[in-house]
Amino acid sequence: MQPEGSTDNIMLALRERAKELHCLYNVLELMNRADLTLQEVCEALLVVLPPGWQFPDACFARVTLDGVVHEPPRALRTPWVQKADLVVHGHAIGSIEVYYTQEMPESAEGPFLAEERKLIDTIAERIGHYLGQRRLQGAIREWQAAAREVQALESTLIFAAPGGANASFAKERVKRIAELAPGLVRELDAVYFRLSGQKRLPSPILTAEERDMASRVPVNVESLDEYFKKRGFSTAWPGLHPIMARECYGFVDGKRSFLDIYRAVHAEALSAGEFYYGTVTPDSVKGLLDEAVEKGVLKLK
Repeated sequence: MQPEGSTDNIMLALRERAKELHCLYNVLELMNRADLTLQEVCEALLVVLPPGWQFPDACFARVTLDGVVHEPPRALRTPWVQKADLVVHGHAIGSIEVYYTQEMPESAEGPFLAEERKLIDTIAERIGHYLGQRRLQGAIREWQAAAREVQALESTLIFAAPGGANASFAKERVKRIAELAPGLVRELDAVYFRLSGQKRLPSPILTAEERDMASRVPVNVESLDEYFKKRGFSTAWPGLHPIMARECYGFVDGKRSFLDIYRAVHAEALSAGEFYYGTVTPDSVKGLLDEAVEKGVLKLK
């Protein structure tokens, strides 16, 4: 039996730490992949977790999230398991588990090393933070969607007879959404408090580009004949989906700034997904609206 501090044992320990770090880096890389769905992240974890453990060839991972289990095909659960809860906003919503498929030499925690306990706890903590961020982003998208619906409903009133059934329906929907809005705000505040310890979301600090866009409020020209003569019946800007370009024009009401219009159209594109409407950038919206002002289709207040 070799002494604990022998060169071979030191090299073995260093190799184990390198494996654990590599595993952690792979998990963090998954957390940074905005293009992956939550299911894809869970399935990828099944691949990247086992190599971080001492005996990866006899090891498999299992991820449970909101009651949904992700595990390899024909996975056979055994008594040799290490588990850590996934905690979001103080509540356990799932777990990650690492199993050995056969008995291994005894170590600090059954067959598992003490460092592997630290590893699985660290990974679970990082995943919990990642899930909390995803839920916060989801709540923000719901708030943006509600604001968009209000704007869309109000814009339809121009086609409805004052006091008629259509106008009443639209106003009732706007009222209903407005009643739901405080609940969405409270939910956002609660999520943010659990993540940061602060009671309210901080006021955003605008960049120089955003301040410039916020200072410019476009207005449609008075005559529809003049409007379509100067604009044409097609809308286009490099890199901007044609439907999103039309939406930019649709949000022009003499109240919204370039920045407001960008945020509304950007949120709309996000709600459908990049696959449908591509990416909406501040530069593309600003470029489209600047050109419309130059053509005389829009004016600045």
